[in-house]
Amino acid sequence: MESRQRRAVERGRIIGMREAGHSISEIARDLGLTRQTVQRWLTRWEESGNLEDRQRSGRPKMTSAEDTAGIRAAVERNPFTNSVSVREQLEKIIFMQDNCPVHKARVVQRWFEERMEQIELLPWPALSPDLRKFY
Repeated sequence: MESRQRRAVERGRIIGMREAGHSISEIARDLGLTRQTVQRWLTRWEESGNLEDRQRSGRPKMTSAEDTAGIRAAVERNPFTNSVSVREQLEKIIFMQDNCPVHKARVVQRWFEERMEQIELLPWPALSPDLRKFY
């Protein structure tokens, strides 16, 4: 269970135990929380009926959902990788070589060879369907 979900369950238990007649001290002891934490959530519940985390300040996310998925995939492939390696993997371009005459021209082939570090060429099997995402 995700920590956000665990906190929501814990807060629900605080409210449920209070409505069942338990004292703040009993709730704190049973749930392993401080009295102040229990009191804070009871007060917030009474004032707003809300048990959600408040919006936090701080720097907004700088990665897209696609980048985040790429980072996760890179770390799953190699849990001991470093941030430089992950960044290099994310910056690498994947080009599906479809054998179009324009893409097979010598000048284009030379261009790909010069950029082998940044571009990964994937062969496109003959008569295969186009499975690219279109946005």
